[in-house]
Amino acid sequence: MVIESRLEAALNVAVNGQNRTDAKYQAALAALREIAMDLSQQGYGRQAIYDRFLAFDFQLQEQGRRVEQDLLEDAMDRLTGWYVGRNWPIPK
Repeated sequence: MVIESRLEAALNVAVNGQNRTDAKYQAALAALREIAMDLSQQGYGRQAIYDRFLAFDFQLQEQGRRVEQDLLEDAMDRLTGWYVGRNWPIPK
């Protein structure tokens, strides 16, 4: 499955999530983490993964899909080190 399809599937889990503590939101975030970890194991660095997520983020923005965009941007923050204690351990 190509990265965009996996991102789409992960984000679709959370469309009905109400907030960041909602189980669907957390499940979608876990799926995004798995995608990032898989890409890391394939040799992608943190910046390359971020760039892939960012390209998809732009697509979501163009489509007006704000809920999914917020979730993806939370995942991107975890890639960059923004969430102290909840960041994802992906090498540069």
